[in-house]
Amino acid sequence: MARAVEIGRPVEISKHFRSGGVFMNVRLLGLIEVSHEEVNGLACRELSGLAWDQDAEIVYAVSDSGYLVHLRPRIENGILMGVGFQAAFPLRGRSGQPLPEALADAEGLEILNGRNGALGDAELIVSFEQPPRVVAFRPEGVFVRDYPLPPRLQDPRVYADENDQLEALALHPAFGLLMIPSRPLAGGDQTLFTIYSLDDRTWRYAPLDYQHSAAVALETAADGSLIVVERRYEGFFKPIVFAIRRLSLNSAQPGSAAVEELVQFNPEDGWTVDNYEGIARHEGDRYFLVSDDNENPIQRTLLLYFEILTAPRRPQANAQAHFATSPRYFSASLGINSARLHGRVR
Repeated sequence: MARAVEIGRPVEISKHFRSGGVFMNVRLLGLIEVSHEEVNGLACRELSGLAWDQDAEIVYAVSDSGYLVHLRPRIENGILMGVGFQAAFPLRGRSGQPLPEALADAEGLEILNGRNGALGDAELIVSFEQPPRVVAFRPEGVFVRDYPLPPRLQDPRVYADENDQLEALALHPAFGLLMIPSRPLAGGDQTLFTIYSLDDRTWRYAPLDYQHSAAVALETAADGSLIVVERRYEGFFKPIVFAIRRLSLNSAQPGSAAVEELVQFNPEDGWTVDNYEGIARHEGDRYFLVSDDNENPIQRTLLLYFEILTAPRRPQANAQAHFATSPRYFSASLGINSARLHGRVR
């Protein structure tokens, strides 16, 4: 096994909170800025999906440029202190050749056989945009199989935009592989976001701000609920805000998902954020969250480690959520604002 190249350094999470601190319903457990050293000619850039392999103790990440990276997190006393870059492999098609650029826009990532106690049998499931599809690979990027999409998701023209297709994946113990476009399908109800299963079941929920929100990451919690990451991007001169929310698929109302607010990160309140697009459950209720730097020199690849705390739930089935703003929390300014992402949010 190759030795990992250290590529991370701890950075400040917030002007007001340090690692170990609690904000809303999460405990903050470290933030790492990832540098761009290369392994096998590939760098940790444009990372849009994460998956944790408990058996191999590796965080896999998928790049928008069509390759997988293998990362080893370094956690000391429960705090993420660094990350090592161990391997990188291009995603390959049926022919064994690397995917051409037109087919390489990977977005979501999930893992099979990552917690079964056996080494060497993991498979990584990747969702793609342009055209929308879901494909399984070996961790070395070797093609395994295609997953047929429900008919309503097969035609790229049904999506709101070419950049709003199959953004994220989650593997659910009861419902199997779940998918979410970043925005509602064209022609449908734009006020509700929809989660789809491979067998064409659906669950809808109210986003924070249906006019400006996008679903960017999805993961299954230990209790079977879903963790969704939303990005609110209103315009060039407004802060880009990220929210982490819990969805219950066992809502009393068929086809709907009850929503619980967990946390919001607003750079105007002092938070260090970038374009978060991938989430993976680590152990228990602890998660990794990664940002996509879009290969933009003024953006960063950040890896956040946090724990979702057990708290009384106040689910709201398809109710418009209150959006955190500076006056409610803090007024300090730090980190990214929408100007840094103008024209590059993907």
